[in-house]
Amino acid sequence: MTHYIGVVGKDSDSAYGIWFPDVPRCHSAADEDEDILAMATEALMVHLEGEELPRARPLEEILQLEEVREDLAQGDFLIAVPLLLADGRTKRVSITGEAHMIHAIDDAARQRGITRSAFLMQAARNEIVGRTRTKQGAVHV
Repeated sequence: MTHYIGVVGKDSDSAYGIWFPDVPRCHSAADEDEDILAMATEALMVHLEGEELPRARPLEEILQLEEVREDLAQGDFLIAVPLLLADGRTKRVSITGEAHMIHAIDDAARQRGITRSAFLMQAARNEIVGRTRTKQGAVHV
């Protein structure tokens, strides 16, 4: 899976802002720190859909960029943002799990009016984009 490095900053009177050194003109914002990664993932997905993907440079190269170094010196931090592009294709897979968990998944899916597969894909997407605290996954330099 491709990840792009995002630079996250926040002024005292604003939302969190994120920009990507490798994806010009792609920006996002989030009011709460726990929403940064989800908003950044969505911004990448929308911005790059149908486009030729830019090279995702490794962290070591990103850290050499003057603009990034200046932002980090001002207290900004870096996060790795997964690129999740929807291509419309599906793939059949077989899963194995504890019977009680399969029943719980089926019940939760039924309550939402979706299939087991749709429920599992939503859960996987939520896990990948980090619905947990973003700063735990931040790169501190």
